[in-house]
Amino acid sequence: MAEYATDRRAVLPCDTRSRAGEATGANLKRLCAAFFDNKTCVICRNAPSKEDSPFQTDFVLALFFFEIVFQFPGVVQMCNLYSQTKSQDAMRHLFNDMLKDDEELVDSTGNLPTLSGIWPDYPAPIIRHGQDTTWQLKMARWGMPTPAKFLEGKRTDKGVTNIRNVASPHWRRWLGVEHRCLVPFTSFSEIDGRCGAPRNSPVWFALGKDRPLAFFAGLRTTWTSVRKLKEGEVTMEIFGFLTCPPNAEVAPIHPKAMPVILTRPDEWRRWLTAPAGDALKLQRPLPDGMLKIVAEGVREDAA
Repeated sequence: MAEYATDRRAVLPCDTRSRAGEATGANLKRLCAAFFDNKTCVICRNAPSKEDSPFQTDFVLALFFFEIVFQFPGVVQMCNLYSQTKSQDAMRHLFNDMLKDDEELVDSTGNLPTLSGIWPDYPAPIIRHGQDTTWQLKMARWGMPTPAKFLEGKRTDKGVTNIRNVASPHWRRWLGVEHRCLVPFTSFSEIDGRCGAPRNSPVWFALGKDRPLAFFAGLRTTWTSVRKLKEGEVTMEIFGFLTCPPNAEVAPIHPKAMPVILTRPDEWRRWLTAPAGDALKLQRPLPDGMLKIVAEGVREDAA
């Protein structure tokens, strides 16, 4: 076990490539096969070899979770890929349903292209508080600051895209109204976890075949950090969005979580303006029956 404990860099997704680098997968095949009771590994879908030996379950799970979620956040495990393919006018008109008479939405996104595949650290539009009675539609990079304990010994902070435990001191500082935002989307993907599904295959969900606009419940801040070594230290607007247990449509594909989705003007205003205790009651699954699978096995949803 010491071999794995002293070299965490070997613990990588089996035989896959992530945006964080190429994974050889040899050691993780032994680890994850042992973790799943020497049966076929649900990640690499290979049976363990004869030399595989059992390991303590909690040790394997801890290594596996740490590396997948924090060391290599580009690997799609939760909602780490979504799309926003509607026009700026469509976003503005939809948000108008929430505005009061003295409020306006100021668009500072420039000439926004169709975003058929938004990955971690990509720029994407958000709607946030502006000055006085204005709201801002602006670009931000996807990934909130990583908790400090997971950055020890690292030279970059690639960010955290999905936020579940809002009771954590790390996240509580950003629960005020000034840090809440709406994240426009037309579809989002989860990796297919059904038995026999192709490895690392996205399943795309939307509110309908025509991909109507909706919003994720987001948090945002302005942060200074090193996201990429070649880029160096930068100060930027960043965001992430809340997750919750899955509803009936998402659970068979991804039984652990789904994004918090807001579909009505009263929900948008509540998320953006209500006290934290009230706003966080919106951290719940979308009602069953509201989502449809609109695409499978593709890395972009351009429809």
